[in-house]
Amino acid sequence: MNLVETIMKLLGDDVLGNLAGVLGAGTDETKQAVGAAVPAMLGGLGSLAAKPEGAEKLWSAVQAVDDNVVGNFSQMLTGGQQDVLGKMGSGVLEGLLGKGALSSLINVLGSFLGGKKAMITKLLPMLAPMIMGVLSKQVKSGGLDLGGLAKMLLGQKDNISQAMPAGLMKSLSSDPELSQLAGFAKSASDTVASAGRAADSAARATGAAAASPMRWLLPLVVLVAAVAGIYWFLNRPAPDATDVKEKVESTVDQAGTLAKDFGGYLSNMGTVLTGVT
Repeated sequence: MNLVETIMKLLGDDVLGNLAGVLGAGTDETKQAVGAAVPAMLGGLGSLAAKPEGAEKLWSAVQAVDDNVVGNFSQMLTGGQQDVLGKMGSGVLEGLLGKGALSSLINVLGSFLGGKKAMITKLLPMLAPMIMGVLSKQVKSGGLDLGGLAKMLLGQKDNISQAMPAGLMKSLSSDPELSQLAGFAKSASDTVASAGRAADSAARATGAAAASPMRWLLPLVVLVAAVAGIYWFLNRPAPDATDVKEKVESTVDQAGTLAKDFGGYLSNMGTVLTGVT
């Protein structure tokens, strides 16, 4: 399961249109803001889950939330309950992140989106009940306890990191109040980068392994040809001395020619492999 994708699907075009109306913004502008806010907020919750005291605080908040908000979110936006959502979400975010970190998150996201602080100030509290409601439903459907909730969120590191818009991680990391949030998501992106470097090293090693046989194949071919010549010589019907001499010389000449031709072939193959690697 990908929590970011689950939440973004719930915030489909119709919901985004209603949300844009409440924010007084365009649908594309709202979609961009939501695309940055959702992974950032989940990163904040994930950083809480990484510590025992934070996980307990998160567990209490999930237990207290009304997860009916998930199914009624769009109606609440258009039914004059925006203030209810806002107050509910503000209380949740301040209780979980603290006023200082929440203020920093609003400032960073607003700046990242090009001076949209007022929009983000209104957006985050409205999104918070939806996100917490999704977590509540996951807890209930999966029969999760506190440890299960923490494990689920910690398992979302890669999804959260990959959903972050380009440049947002750097902006979050620059604010001391958000260091834990940024560290949570960054550890996943570092893991992905390390895996990429490991794959690249493995590819280079494979190329080197493919090229290394060229160093011993030529002597081996020469040895096989010589052994074949000796075997033929020892097992043939006894001819006269002149015939023996002529045939041995012919066999040696043929083995030399074969080794020379095959050596040229291997040299060409080595050049090709060197170009590839």
